[in-house]
Amino acid sequence: IGSHRMAGRPLRAPRAAGLAALGLATWALSGALLWVLPWPQQRSTVPTAARTGRLLGPARVALQARGGAEDYRAYAQSLPVPGDYTGPKYEGPSSVNDAFIQGMLALYKQQGKLPMKYVYLMAMDVLDLLKAEQSLQRVAVPTGSKITVVGDLHGQFFDFVHMLEEVSGLPSPANPMLFNGDFVDRGVWSVEVLMTLYALKLQ
Repeated sequence: IGSHRMAGRPLRAPRAAGLAALGLATWALSGALLWVLPWPQQRSTVPTAARTGRLLGPARVALQARGGAEDYRAYAQSLPVPGDYTGPKYEGPSSVNDAFIQGMLALYKQQGKLPMKYVYLMAMDVLDLLKAEQSLQRVAVPTGSKITVVGDLHGQFFDFVHMLEEVSGLPSPANPMLFNGDFVDRGVWSVEVLMTLYALKLQ
């Protein structure tokens, strides 16, 4: 009996290791598949164009974002600005200056929000700029100058503001900055980070 036990012991470790590896692989793949497979959805009770014959507000935005026939910019222009809003006013790219950016940063520090009208219009204007640019560009850095490369902001607005105000300074022709992706997710201030980047791009 003792010999059988001794012979059985070496078999248990590889078997346990194999099961552990299989379980780890299954766990890892389950996370990866969430990015591939559609999440199960319940039938929506929100009225749609098929049910009502007309598009509601969010549906109109989604349609235009997918290349629909509705005039997205006209819809955004029709949105109201709350009467109690006291933050910076967006009136096209030319309205974005240092005062606008400082006002927006102050607004976000106080947990305020840009009106949806400004958010949509800024996003569309940035999209127009990006469409006119090449996806890959060379940036010259003359001898004696520098460029600051920023990555992995991940929605950390207050870290971002600290960097701008205490470390690097705001971007300018004399202080060029390259924001290298990973702007959102993880942090809870993703929209604020993205809109600040949009404002800097529009400036």
